[in-house]
Amino acid sequence: MEEKKQINFQKIYDKVLEFLGFYGVVYIFVLIALVVFGAIYVNKIKFLTSSTLMSPAIDSIANTKIEDLQMKKGSLSPPVDVSLYINPSQEILDKGKEIYNVQCASCHGEDGQGNGPAGATLNPPPRNFHDLNGWTNGPEFDRMYLTLQDGILKNGMASYSNLPPEERLAMISYIRTFNENYPEITESDMQTLDATYSLSAGSVTPNQIPVSLAMEKLIEEYKPTEEKVDAINLKISSDNSPQALSFKNLTTDIKRALRSLLSNPGWNENQNAFVNFIITDPVQKGFKAGVSEISNEQWTELFNYVQSVIGQTQTGSSGI
Repeated sequence: MEEKKQINFQKIYDKVLEFLGFYGVVYIFVLIALVVFGAIYVNKIKFLTSSTLMSPAIDSIANTKIEDLQMKKGSLSPPVDVSLYINPSQEILDKGKEIYNVQCASCHGEDGQGNGPAGATLNPPPRNFHDLNGWTNGPEFDRMYLTLQDGILKNGMASYSNLPPEERLAMISYIRTFNENYPEITESDMQTLDATYSLSAGSVTPNQIPVSLAMEKLIEEYKPTEEKVDAINLKISSDNSPQALSFKNLTTDIKRALRSLLSNPGWNENQNAFVNFIITDPVQKGFKAGVSEISNEQWTELFNYVQSVIGQTQTGSSGI
């Protein structure tokens, strides 16, 4: 009986070996082919993503010169005849193209397809003016003017309200030449646009200063406050009194707390005003969230200490 079982097992084993003889060789060749093609695919992917696509975009952005705003005095723009833009002349279109190339081409591309070098990393990408679908404000003439007037912050679209109305109108007229299917302009549409923005009455163009100069002005205006913050912080850091230690323990950022207090002097009226000021968003003001749970005695101690250090520093600073 055992011999019969052994014979049957041997037959099965021989059949399996015979069956795998051919397919075993095929399997090895298939496995080798998969490994080779896989290696080629991985190398191609690395090449495409790192070299072919990214390098030109990075080089284009790096070579794009972004100039600061020029100093420009505000003025009263002359009245605009909006009816001229229902069927714009070639002169208007040429003017619009010139303005577009200066103001828009770096992001939207010279041909308006949203492929400008400065817009390569924007998400969402710049508007393709050939595609009339999916506009945030719409492709109608008045909606395009709204976009130039207010910008679209969430999409990274800046406002061009610093440009005179006739320049914005000319630019829109030129952009509309990228696609002949832009919505038709009616006299009623232009009258509504005129009524909304008082274009026929003229408009005031605000003063324009370079961003770098604006930053310098802000730093200059903020400098006295920062000097006070540094002086008070230095005093508190070297103060080991119980009141100072309590103040340090109740704050997460001493300088932020001091900036908040110096920027909102209303807390100095009385202790209640001080408490209400601190417990309203304490973390944002540099204090710990648990500050609202301290006792009345601790509030009195904290109020008196803050008054003393800020008052002494302000007095000392004024005498320098």
